[in-house]
Amino acid sequence: MVYTLNTEARNIILCSDGTGNRGGFTPDSNVFRLYKALDLRGRPSQVVFYDNGVGTSSNRYLAAITG
Repeated sequence: MVYTLNTEARNIILCSDGTGNRGGFTPDSNVFRLYKALDLRGRPSQVVFYDNGVGTSSNRYLAAITG
């Protein structure tokens, strides 16, 4: 078996929102605005992930204990 080494750099961007904030709801948080503003066209080496803030679960129990 032959392995090749991929030396291409990657950009990994994590956008983690604060307590009680989640993207796509009005008003958008600054973190979600930044996430939407990132231009990913033609950039397969760039990966972006948006993470809702704690306390945003639709599960009432989880929302109560996480914020």
